[in-house]
Amino acid sequence: MSREIIRVGVLADFHGDHKREALEYFVAQTQPDQLLCVGDVQDYAPYPVPLTFIRGNHEDWEILAQLASGQLTVPNLYYLTDEERLTIGDLSVVGIGGNWSPTGKLAPKYIRPDYLTRLRHQHADIVLSHETPIHFANGERERTLEPLRELCGLLRPRLWFSGHHHWYETETLGRTEIISLGKWPHEWVVLEVDRSSISWEQWSPTDPTDYYSRLPAWQAAEEVQKRELLGLERQNKRR
Repeated sequence: MSREIIRVGVLADFHGDHKREALEYFVAQTQPDQLLCVGDVQDYAPYPVPLTFIRGNHEDWEILAQLASGQLTVPNLYYLTDEERLTIGDLSVVGIGGNWSPTGKLAPKYIRPDYLTRLRHQHADIVLSHETPIHFANGERERTLEPLRELCGLLRPRLWFSGHHHWYETETLGRTEIISLGKWPHEWVVLEVDRSSISWEQWSPTDPTDYYSRLPAWQAAEEVQKRELLGLERQNKRR
C-alpha cells in the first residue's frame, strides 16, 4: 500500500493582496497540497490551494469573527482559532495567535495568557505562533521571548513556526526546531508529511535569476500599499 506524502507551504506576514503574485509564484514552484500562515494575512479572498492561518496583530477583526462563527466562508481560506486544532497526516497542529501585550492588556491582537497556561498540559507536533520564542542572531529581544520559550520546553513539539519580525532565523531548543519566517517566498518553508514523519526545508527558487528579477517589483508594490495605508490613517486622525 502506497503512503501519501502531504506537501505543505508555510508562510508569514502576507499583509494583504499586494503579495498575490509572489504567492502564486511560490505555489507554482512548490506545488503544495495546502498552505499554513503564521498571521497577518490581511487578504481574505479565495486562495489557489487551501490556506489555514492564525491571527497576527494586523488583521480585520470583524472578518475574523465572522470566519470563526461561520457567518462568512471563503473558498480555500480557514481561520484556526486558539481553541482549534489542525491535523496534517497523523500530526497535531496548534496555533498561538497575536503578539505580546507590553502592558498585559487583552485585545484581539494580543496573545491570550490563559491559553498559554492551558497549552502547557497539551500535546502538539507543530506549533504556529505569530510571535516567536527564538533568540535572534541579530540580538533582538522581545518580551514574549521567555514565556514562549518556556512553553516550547514543556510542549516539546517537533517544529515551531513563527513570524511577526519579518526576519528568517532558525534555532534548536531541546528537541524542537524553531523557524522564524520572513515575509517573502525565499524566507518561507516547505514541509513534507508522511503520516507521522516530517521533513522541512527553506524554499529556494529553481531559477534564482528569474525570482530575484521579480522581487523588486513585489517589494515596490508593498511600499505603495504602506504609503496608502499611512495616508488613510492621517486622514482619519484629521476627521
